[in-house]
Amino acid sequence: MKNLRLLLAVCFIGGLASVPLGAETESPIAGKRPPTHSDLWLMRRPGRPSMSPDGKWVVAPVDEPAYNPAAAHRDLWLFSADGTFPPRKITAGRNEQTGVEWSPTGLKIAFSSQRQDDEKPQIYVLDLHAGGEAERLTNVPGGARLPHWSPDGTKLLFTSDVAPENRDAPHAVRPAAVRAYERYPVRSDEHWLDDRRPRLFVQDAVAGAVATDLLVGTPFATSTVWRGEPDGKAEDLPATWTPDGSGVVFVGCVNATALAYSKPNTELFLISVRGGDATRLTQGISRYGRPCFTPDGHALVVRVTAETEPGYHLPQLVRYAWPWTTSDGTTLTENFDREPSDPVVSADGQHLYFTADEGGAKRLFSVPIGGGAPVKAMNATAENLELLCTGGGRNGPQPRLAAVVSAGATPPEVSVLEEKEGKFEPRRISDFNTGKITNLDLPAAESVTAKTMRGVELQSWLIRPAQFDPTKKYPVLLLVHDGPEEAASDEFGVDLNPHLLAGTKYVVLETNYRGSLGFGEAFTQSLAKDPVKGPAEDVIDALNAVVQDLAFIDGNHVAAIGVGYGGLVVNWLEATTTRFRCIVVQGGAVNPSTLWATTDRSFERETLFGGPSWEPQSLWHDQNPVGLAGNHAAGSGWLTPTLLAAGEKDFRAPLNTTLENWTYLQRLKVPSRLLVFPNEGHRFESGEDDRYFMQEVQSWLAQWFEAAPK
Repeated sequence: MKNLRLLLAVCFIGGLASVPLGAETESPIAGKRPPTHSDLWLMRRPGRPSMSPDGKWVVAPVDEPAYNPAAAHRDLWLFSADGTFPPRKITAGRNEQTGVEWSPTGLKIAFSSQRQDDEKPQIYVLDLHAGGEAERLTNVPGGARLPHWSPDGTKLLFTSDVAPENRDAPHAVRPAAVRAYERYPVRSDEHWLDDRRPRLFVQDAVAGAVATDLLVGTPFATSTVWRGEPDGKAEDLPATWTPDGSGVVFVGCVNATALAYSKPNTELFLISVRGGDATRLTQGISRYGRPCFTPDGHALVVRVTAETEPGYHLPQLVRYAWPWTTSDGTTLTENFDREPSDPVVSADGQHLYFTADEGGAKRLFSVPIGGGAPVKAMNATAENLELLCTGGGRNGPQPRLAAVVSAGATPPEVSVLEEKEGKFEPRRISDFNTGKITNLDLPAAESVTAKTMRGVELQSWLIRPAQFDPTKKYPVLLLVHDGPEEAASDEFGVDLNPHLLAGTKYVVLETNYRGSLGFGEAFTQSLAKDPVKGPAEDVIDALNAVVQDLAFIDGNHVAAIGVGYGGLVVNWLEATTTRFRCIVVQGGAVNPSTLWATTDRSFERETLFGGPSWEPQSLWHDQNPVGLAGNHAAGSGWLTPTLLAAGEKDFRAPLNTTLENWTYLQRLKVPSRLLVFPNEGHRFESGEDDRYFMQEVQSWLAQWFEAAPK
């Protein structure tokens, strides 16, 4: 490790300041204490904001968690963008409100909710000018979600799930308790899929009006090939009105029966509000994101990922002329080596705004709609931005953005981003959680960079424990993030929260191993050449760097914790080294071949390993932890005490992949403990389950850090 160098920067809200290696930070902070699970879990969690057309108001859904699921709820809150009026809750109850959209006049909002008399969610409209209760507009059997106002505000477009039109009677009536399938996948996240499909409906924005199914008789209603876009828990048809209100542009999947051996191929379609055939606007093997129009109606903007060959490819933001003439659009992010989110268009139509992972955080960027180089659009560099929306500019005092802003030590809040001299600055308009962290010792994350002997720089986040004492030595926990194409970000979260893991005893290190987002297309693509061993080497390199250069790190007391894909990486460490005192794996497979055959996203794994798992002499065999069980006899692996946790409803890394790991550990007589959560999926939804798991993790760490070294 002589050729490793370590650069340390401490992230503070409002800027990035460099400090010398091993610099002392004043701690413990007087009057502050370490956070508890309830401190963090019970904080309110704002969702995607929606800004009024004049830029003066913001509505956002806000989750209020509870350990008792019956007490948890999501309400809509109204915020004054300039802070003139205090925030107020505008809905109440145990129901959830989702998919909020302002009417063109800015007087009403539409949203989806399942209320007392609803068998399924329906579209409700709340008149913010007149006041009163929200009025239900739809009454469709399949439920209604994702409302979109027509340009003139007289109609609503929404999505509802409907059984296919060509389903014949023998298959429709199944008295036996059985699920029948003829296509892949059959599961998604923690849900079994059924034969219902998303359809687009249009209805007058009047209660009791008849809803019209736009897709009747089209391939989206009759074909098994054309479906909605696969999107986690449900299929969707991302859609928007055409500028003149005469039609709808939407995204659909055209290879739904081929997902076992290819990525989803989504294309753009246009259909008249009077119904009829859906016109396919694009042809190819690309994936299209949610379409949006510029305010003048002369351009359509969409995120496009060209799938020219298997593997990861950077999406691009593309502008097309409207009315539609050709699928040869203008790429606006051609030389931007980061992955942009779906964009929002400024209200004056001059710029696109989007977020992108960069260096371990989500940053705000802009690009001129007419073309030019994307640039960072914020003065502050430490905030982590998500869930953008825009307003103002045409009818308001100035262009504005709204977003959810957070950092690792700062809970998420709704903020307005206001432009000053070409850059945006965040101004918080919600204050749900600030008071709750006043007395908590939450050290800011520190950005650590190590350059390895192979010449690649690795970025990590280092979190010191509460009540940090620079004269002491602390054990270190390697927290390996899920993926593969994700990133460890300086954002506030509740899943394996690093501050809860650190407590007062440990330093936490989160490394953005090869394949992570935010470091360029080549860095992300490099995972396909080295899907398991490579990331394991990366996290070890980062560990060696901090052990060498930071005096307060105890390199003899190290544990590894992996979730999802990070769990597979940690299982490789279990099989190849005895360096760790103990290991924790949540929802992580031990056998890539088994994972490929049972996950809901098998082809994504196949592209990483270079082909199907039956090919001989492939990475499926060369980088498979179970193939190294013989290391146990040699004393070089499969010896580290391991805590396993899995959800029975996890279809991303199914329970059988954890049970396989458990069997190996027990057969090899490795000290191990298995936790199975019947009601959980890939992530913990229950506060009680999450709290129990975190207690088990802390007990496991304490047990094996205090034990005599192997």
